[in-house]
Order: sequence, then structure tokens, then C-alpha cells
Amino acid sequence: MGTQPVPTLEITLPSRGRLYEGKIPDGKVTIRKMKTGELIALESEASADQDRAAVIIDNCTILPNKFPQRDLLMSDRFAILLALRRWTFPTAGYNFNWKCQHCPHINMVKNFDLGKLDCHMEGDAVNPATNEPWPTFVEPVVCMLPECGKKVELRFLRGTDEKVVAQAAKRMKNVTGKVEDTSLMHRLARQIVSIDDVKPTDIVQTEHWIVDLDMPDTYAMVDALDAVETGVNLKLNLDCQACQMPRVLGLPITADFFRPAASKR
Repeated sequence: MGTQPVPTLEITLPSRGRLYEGKIPDGKVTIRKMKTGELIALESEASADQDRAAVIIDNCTILPNKFPQRDLLMSDRFAILLALRRWTFPTAGYNFNWKCQHCPHINMVKNFDLGKLDCHMEGDAVNPATNEPWPTFVEPVVCMLPECGKKVELRFLRGTDEKVVAQAAKRMKNVTGKVEDTSLMHRLARQIVSIDDVKPTDIVQTEHWIVDLDMPDTYAMVDALDAVETGVNLKLNLDCQACQMPRVLGLPITADFFRPAASKR
């Protein structure tokens, strides 16, 4: 059997490479379609605890200037994964479950069209959700906390942060025995560059500081980052199939993201 030429596709990252010091000019990267080898690697026991995104991006993406994929913004990493998924399976939907917060019903979404997700690209003039101009995409993002009055500078998460945050949340759950998701605390602790111009030196102390914040201060940081960050908007407005109550939900990304709905393959 002869070797088949590998088709490739050039895509533009949502950030357009703005925060990569010119190492990804104009945010242009090259991808190829996923092969069976990637799925085998994802589902093998040896790679069960690895970063699935890293496996896919390492194998299927060519980054200019040998740029490390772990240094990509998480929003750019997901944009790559979405482009790979849609190019490999262009007509296939995505199946996922979500639990209603008002009743015990587990909702099943079948054949969700990933092409319906909006994407904010660096340089876009107007936010379609608010009809207002997008703020300039820069780091750090400066946020004045309304309750405690402190000035906080924030950065965007990179691939290196993703696994660290997940491991920290898992350790917290194992230590406390509680089921609540602490990933927001761990994420924000790593995104804080300075508090009143003082750089934090102890991540645990920063996490404790976040826990003690009034909720308006926490959401002020989240909103400040969301208002600026480029990338795919993963927020979905869904209604429970049982009680009809609405919920705003982040698109769940599971291993099934790379297993398209059988009826649409």
C-alpha cells in the first residue's frame, strides 16, 4: 500500500497570534485531519491520564517557529480542536448529557451542530451579544474589584495551566471529600498577576484570598476576562426536557467530542 499524501488546512487562531511575540505570525497554523492512530492513543490506558488536547494538537498541528503547544492560549487550543473535529467529521454532530439544576432529569443533546458556536476573533469590531465595541485584546487585564476596592491584574490561561488546574481541583476533592467543583478558584489564582501592584508569591495563599472574596469581586474578575478574551463562545442556553427550566451551560467537552454521533458520520 502506497503512502497517501496528507491533506492540510491553514486556519487562523482567534488571537491572531497577538500574545505570542511574533512567533505565530497573524495567528496562522496548519492542521491535518485526525487519523485512527490519534483515537487509539486517546483511548489507550497508557494515555488515559494525559492531556487529550495535547495529544491531538501535537499530532495534528504544525505550529510555526517550533512554538510549544503548551504555551498556546487555552482559547486558541480549543479553536484548533474544534477546527480538527469539524474538518475530520464535517457533517457529524456531537452528543452530550447535562443535568438539570431544578430537577433530577439528565438531558441528552443529540447531534449538536458545532458550527453554530460563535467565535470572537482578535480585531472584530463589535460584540454581537452587546452591540458594543470589543475591548483591546492585551495582557494584563486590569480589574477594579467593587467590594474590596483592590486593583487586580489578570492574565489568560495557557495550555500549561489546564492540567495543573485539573490536578489541583482533584487533589482538593480527595482531601476534603466534598463534591463541589473548585476549579474556578484554582484558575483565578493562576490568572492573578498582581494585587494592588504586588505580585503574589504563594499560590495557596492566593486561593485562600479568593475564597474570602465577596462574590461580586470574584465575578468582576471573571467578567473582565470574558469581556476581552478571544475564542469560541461555549455558553449554551438550554431548556430542561422534563421541567422546561432554562440553564446557561458551558459546552461539556468529553472524550466523546472526538467520537461523532453515529447517525451523522
